Amino acid sequence: ERKLATLLIEWVTYSTSKKTLLEYRVVNEKFIKTLLSGSKHFDVNKIFPFTFREQLIHEALRNNDTKTLIFEEMRRLITENFKSYYSIKMALNLRELILKEGQTLEQKTLTDRMYGRGQSLQKNLFKPQNFQEGEGYSSPIEKKIATIAYRLLNAAKGGNREVFFETVLRLHLLANLPISKEFTSLLDRKVVSDHEFATMSLAFIAGLMSQYESKEVEEVEA
Repeated sequence: ERKLATLLIEWVTYSTSKKTLLEYRVVNEKFIKTLLSGSKHFDVNKIFPFTFREQLIHEALRNNDTKTLIFEEMRRLITENFKSYYSIKMALNLRELILKEGQTLEQKTLTDRMYGRGQSLQKNLFKPQNFQEGEGYSSPIEKKIATIAYRLLNAAKGGNREVFFETVLRLHLLANLPISKEFTSLLDRKVVSDHEFATMSLAFIAGLMSQYESKEVEEVEA
């Protein structure tokens, strides 16, 4: 049976060496349509820097997991003391989009929920006046968050769910907040897949570190 397919052809020409690299692949049509439809869950134009955006799109078009790229970008943002992680949120929503074969969800994505939980926890842990404006300055409180974020990121990258959960649990105890059932469920690999664990952990860390997108995040139920 013959079916319609979207075919992407890409070529790179090196004029000095008279060499051309040609690559072609079949692309999921639903993903392409959703990419161009302006989904409320994902906007490619809100992913920066441009190099990160380009790498994500190339990997997505090849149907490859973008997890490693997102890990690397997260580490760079934490190291360089960035305070906006909205690009990470968009990149993780793109990753979810690929898994769903281009179909968006009417409700919040897993990324949206965990990103919101991270921001909510940050607001309860540290008062706004403890933060200083500017990308170049780090207060003692911010340095503490960065240290915790590194620990969480290493646990997420290594797939160490126990260390990740224990660290998140301690943060909730410090904030005097009950921990969500979504966090307890990640300990069960039958309930939460490795793909979902990467999404949950990275989105939570991004929300915990982000300080400039409070208007983007709605109240999250525990």
